[in-house]
Amino acid sequence: MDQKKVGNYQLFCNKVLGKGALGEVIVGQRITDNKLVAVKIIKKQYLEGKQKFEKAGLKKSIQREIVIQKSLNHNNIIQMYEAKESDNNIYMFMELGDCTLQDYQQQHKLTNEEVKKIMKQLLQALYHMVNFKLTNPLQNNKEYRGICHLDLKPQNILMIGDIPKITDFGTSIQMNIEVLSETNFTSEELSQTHHFYLGKGSLKYMSYEQLLGDYIPELEKIDVWSLGVILYEIVYETHPYITKESGANLNQIMIAQMISQKEIEFPQTNYDQSVIDLLKGMLQLDYTKRFNLQHCLNHPFLN
Repeated sequence: MDQKKVGNYQLFCNKVLGKGALGEVIVGQRITDNKLVAVKIIKKQYLEGKQKFEKAGLKKSIQREIVIQKSLNHNNIIQMYEAKESDNNIYMFMELGDCTLQDYQQQHKLTNEEVKKIMKQLLQALYHMVNFKLTNPLQNNKEYRGICHLDLKPQNILMIGDIPKITDFGTSIQMNIEVLSETNFTSEELSQTHHFYLGKGSLKYMSYEQLLGDYIPELEKIDVWSLGVILYEIVYETHPYITKESGANLNQIMIAQMISQKEIEFPQTNYDQSVIDLLKGMLQLDYTKRFNLQHCLNHPFLN
């Protein structure tokens, strides 16, 4: 069947936008106003085959994803309109992008001003996230502050016209206000906050500490690293430390060793040369020396 109805939405099952480990994203249409939407479908059967701990963690991450993306309201974050659950699936109805940032880059060479505009908007979205407060109704209205994405990559940034929008909050976490300064967590808190992210994400864009599974108190700097890799790829049209030849069959430890042993090169570029200083700040191996979001936003390249 090519079409089916779920709530106020018509789903076009043959119009697949992407597939993942737990389901797929397809095109849908809101019946009341004919607005086209993206529909993320998580198939519950894929959860049932997981081990007990992994299954519990995945369920929590899905709940977090829905609460976070529905709560965030920013021009550079994909809006989630609503979520519905059936016996077999979980449906998330979201703003539909034109293409990914990866596709956008490949379609035309970005100018200096375009790069500045895209990066500034993405940094503003991330800054909005780390300063955002929300109440999680799925956790007895527990209050959280500081949302970090933790899986930034060109495929998770959608373009609508020339406006970039962050999407896919499946790996994101929110920090509990009450435990921001603590280092000892219960097993329940670990699964809900900091340590659930360890080792998660997309290998090519994961920071050194994320690859190693090391907790850091300034989680925003993980997103800064990932965005730095994305910016490097735009500027130099190559990855900063992974080559096409070495890219196959690399695991987390191998990439971590590669980052620690190979100094990233920053040759001259046709873009404003101040972008090199910004990249050096974003791609510091030592997270204590890495730029935070405010440092990036205040950088001369963007101002």
